[in-house]
Amino acid sequence: MSATVLSRITLILAFVGLFIAGVLSLSHVLNVVPPCGGGMGCARVATHPSSKWGGIPVAYFGFGAYLSLAALAWARTKAVLGRPKLLIQVGWAISAIGTLVSVYLTYYAITEIRATCIWCIASAITMALIFFAHALLAMAPDEVTPVRLDLRLPWVLVATLVLALGVEGKLLRDSARVNPLGGSNAYLGFDRAFFVPVNAHMLGPPRAAVTIVEFGDLMCPSCKKDYPELLDLMDKHQGRLRWVFRHFPLYKTPGHEMSYLAAEASEIANEKGKFWDFLAAAYGLPQESVHDAGPYLAILDTFGFDRTDSLNRLAAVKPGEPLFERVFSDADAGRALGVKLTPTFFVLAKGVNPLPCTFTTLKAALEEEPYAHLLGPAAAGGMQAPPKGMDDGAGQ
Repeated sequence: MSATVLSRITLILAFVGLFIAGVLSLSHVLNVVPPCGGGMGCARVATHPSSKWGGIPVAYFGFGAYLSLAALAWARTKAVLGRPKLLIQVGWAISAIGTLVSVYLTYYAITEIRATCIWCIASAITMALIFFAHALLAMAPDEVTPVRLDLRLPWVLVATLVLALGVEGKLLRDSARVNPLGGSNAYLGFDRAFFVPVNAHMLGPPRAAVTIVEFGDLMCPSCKKDYPELLDLMDKHQGRLRWVFRHFPLYKTPGHEMSYLAAEASEIANEKGKFWDFLAAAYGLPQESVHDAGPYLAILDTFGFDRTDSLNRLAAVKPGEPLFERVFSDADAGRALGVKLTPTFFVLAKGVNPLPCTFTTLKAALEEEPYAHLLGPAAAGGMQAPPKGMDDGAGQ
């Protein structure tokens, strides 16, 4: 194969690599997970500590490597340069290191993180092909005429790359696959007991194979929308799945002003084992109708609480009192874990790092390993929803 053809191939492959690394870099900038063939492997790799070196996403280093390879390939196409050995040797060295690193990271993802990232695999293949092309280029006979390339090709590749990354960036921004933690890995520093304290609000068996920990807001529209689907998941995996709810009231957010009071009211309901019933009733309220404590007091009325007593208790809540401290401790734990929005979910299973999810990615994760194996086949029976009369259990 001629040096001219090989130079064209390396240039095109370098731009393919720029697109792959560019998409992964954009996912870090936008705090989203790129499309992953319907799977969750990309999310698990992207949130793992190994995805950053010195606090810098590995994808940025990959983009820099591909940019260097593209520049070298472009330089070799200049008629005045011909096919200088130095440019080939530098390109060979960069692609060799890039291939080794890519193969190692892919191996680490599969064996240690137990996840498959199709973008990472695509990058490893692309870098390996560039390395192979450089090896052939080094062995190719010198041509009588200098290596030449239609000068329109590089500009076409640049324009195509910019357009493709622009479109992909728009898709990523609009995607529902949001990284709820904004790229934070703080949650990896906490043990299971931190996620599920002994007094946790819980549905499902304490020793369930898989636990979903939700940080939610009782005035959150997305939490309200996801609530019935979470009940469906509990019904589908009855006996194998546990759902833990922890408070994260976004009371400073417009439309959520009463969320802290709502959380405290739910803790009053919990005194009669009615936390989950309160949750169901609160999510059933039209949000535009909640301007004061009235709707939540009405819910407590149905559980047999005295309205005047409930109102006085809510009005007197302050730091140090049990109602305040229960809600505050949940919210404080959420902040420590990196929670920024609601709902944010963490999937817990023995021997597996906690996995932060939105509800969209949660559903996908439960259908993949290792969770799919732990959950086993769907239960034949069902749990009635809403879960009236179920105990508000605790434990791990």
